[in-house]
Amino acid sequence: MRLLVFSLLFISLASAAQTGPIDIYLTSGKIISTHNLYLFSSYKSYLRVDNKKGEKIYIDLVDHIEGIDQEGNYRYFKPVSWGNTVWAERGFTSNRIVIYHTDIVTGTMVATHKPKSCLYSKDGGPLRQLKLKHLKKDMADCPASLEHLKKGKGIATGQTIISVVSYSLILAGTITWFADAADDELDDPGSSSLDLPPTVLIGAIGAWVPIFMNGPKREKYLAALKAYR
Repeated sequence: MRLLVFSLLFISLASAAQTGPIDIYLTSGKIISTHNLYLFSSYKSYLRVDNKKGEKIYIDLVDHIEGIDQEGNYRYFKPVSWGNTVWAERGFTSNRIVIYHTDIVTGTMVATHKPKSCLYSKDGGPLRQLKLKHLKKDMADCPASLEHLKKGKGIATGQTIISVVSYSLILAGTITWFADAADDELDDPGSSSLDLPPTVLIGAIGAWVPIFMNGPKREKYLAALKAYR
């Protein structure tokens, strides 16, 4: 499970009374209603009611939050364990699958997120990480989902191959560089060091490619979940 950046995430679910209320469901059974809510994800996540200096409620006291944001959209948040306990937004719901996004980001008065860190639940079961080994087991009875997983696995295989080739080039180039440098030192002590071989530079560039392939792979996995019936 990846480490979260311990940064402050400001989220206003609603700013106009006509679009509220927002309901905060506590684990005690109490419900708090408000028209403005601010969520903060950090090492010890919490929320504030009404304004940024309003009543402070820690995340472990909250069961879930639901309401209408300032654009009139229904939003649903709940605490999830992702390195530490953070707020997650429900991004997709069907009769069998629920997907949550844990990397909520800001920049507007309405919470937004990038689909990088996802958890999903099948048939009301526990939340699971978006990994191929989980998906293959959970989606095994749906041909449409398996087709998406097949494409995602193809991307994952490509990532592995590119990584192996790239790091092999780096290793081979580095060994050659040290060998050439040692030979030059014997032939001409005190001579300047050699430039790095092109294979090292090519390998270094190639090592970054699998990172950019994570997005398309993740989209195939999400498509498999959304296709599940």
